[in-house]
Amino acid sequence: KSVAKDANDSLTKELSAVQQKLEEAQTLNQDHEKVIRRMKEAMASSESALSEQLSVLKGELESAAKRERDQDEAAATEKSVAKDAHNSLTKELTILRHSVTDGESLELLNTQLKEKLSDAEVEKKILSE
Repeated sequence: KSVAKDANDSLTKELSAVQQKLEEAQTLNQDHEKVIRRMKEAMASSESALSEQLSVLKGELESAAKRERDQDEAAATEKSVAKDAHNSLTKELTILRHSVTDGESLELLNTQLKEKLSDAEVEKKILSE
């Protein structure tokens, strides 16, 4: 009887130790699950933040591209206006040269050219503003 009681006590102690280890393992498992859940939440939050940053950067890139296109268009317009002004002045110069051959004095032609040059400089200054 005593041997059976000793064996029973021993088994009870082992069972108690196994139950304690099981409880410790369950607690550890719950802790790990909490950590995993928090990590998933952090990753989802990071993913959302990265997506938002990407969206902001995309918007900035699109704005920069639009500014560049606008500057290119403005430069093309200025070039076209300058070319038109040059062509116009060339035509006027040709007309004035013909006038000289028709009898006008060089002094009058020089005065007219100075006026045209002054007008062109004023126009150029206005265009550059």
